[in-house]
Amino acid sequence: MQRLFYSFFFLLLPFLGIAQPESFPQSDGDSRSDYKDPYPISPGSIDFDDIHFWAGKGDNRAALVIQWSEPLAKYAYVFGYRWSSHLEVSSIDMIKAVVAACRRLYGCWTDGGTYGSVVNGFGWDPAADGDFSVTLSNGQTVFPSAMGEIPADAPQLDGSLATNPTDWFEGGWYDGYWSFWVMDAGDSSMYYSQVGASSRFLSDGSVDGWMFAPELDTGSWKPWAAAPLDNEPDPSTGELSASISDIEADRSSPVYYNLQGHRVCCPTRGVYIERCGADVRKVILP
Repeated sequence: MQRLFYSFFFLLLPFLGIAQPESFPQSDGDSRSDYKDPYPISPGSIDFDDIHFWAGKGDNRAALVIQWSEPLAKYAYVFGYRWSSHLEVSSIDMIKAVVAACRRLYGCWTDGGTYGSVVNGFGWDPAADGDFSVTLSNGQTVFPSAMGEIPADAPQLDGSLATNPTDWFEGGWYDGYWSFWVMDAGDSSMYYSQVGASSRFLSDGSVDGWMFAPELDTGSWKPWAAAPLDNEPDPSTGELSASISDIEADRSSPVYYNLQGHRVCCPTRGVYIERCGADVRKVILP
């Protein structure tokens, strides 16, 4: 009952006087004379051709924007998603596809619910080294699945942190949550979504934004920047620990996970999840 109350409360936020994040022109940078804004994207007139990272295939395009409150995250990162026009896809479909395809991005969500799927958390590995896990407030460490999904419920994520101090993870339910903002082709600013991620259906030109709200305070949008490709440095930190050759090898060589989602370095006989790039399947090794 308490969880349902919070779902209803979050949907009422725009009507309770809580300010909508500001819409703003493309960033001109800060006061440093040597500052250069990498991969800038203007929220009010987004150009999909400025997006670097894409998941999916098809003639329709939408954008996924993710903003961590983490101080090192100077930008809200913009990802692209493509799908065929004859398909009906939702925001949670886009999230799952982008998380599965992106080496740096991890996600946690709860499917279903009265208003649709709820996003519980997002994680980011600036160095793209693949070494990512989350330490819950009770001290338990959880690892992402082969598809990049973190196995935890929202209340478990209050007070959780990325295990590696150079990685980012924010999630929760009572102490902070991921607020959901949307706009469609022709809109000039984002507005608070009245439905969950699985009940928000995309159209060509849709933009869906997720902003972490610590202490339930949504704040305002940071400058938007194109999320980097796997072989590009992180726009906020400049990090890229994995070499391009390592990344290319990871795309072409299979990686194995057990059925609990833990990576297995030297798999023996049995049933595993095999991931090769963005392709994932269940296999039986003899």
